[in-house]
Amino acid sequence: MRSTRAEKAALHGLYNSATHLLGLINDFLDFSGIESGKMEVSTETSKIQDVVFVVVQSLSPMISEGDLRLVIDILNETPEIRSRRK
Repeated sequence: MRSTRAEKAALHGLYNSATHLLGLINDFLDFSGIESGKMEVSTETSKIQDVVFVVVQSLSPMISEGDLRLVIDILNETPEIRSRRK
């Protein structure tokens, strides 16, 4: 039995939603561990451009599927930030 285009799109949407929900659950568990003192947070200094690049890479599949365009305009001289990297 062959799947229709609509069925494939629905399954793809379901997969993306489940993946996003899993990420939210993991973030919540991490936050709970940090708040309870059972998990230590380590931070590092990063350039904002590097963080934006990682985000763009993760969004690229979704952007290419739709009729979307992502425009990035970052100044060359942006401050560094301290954050937790995954």
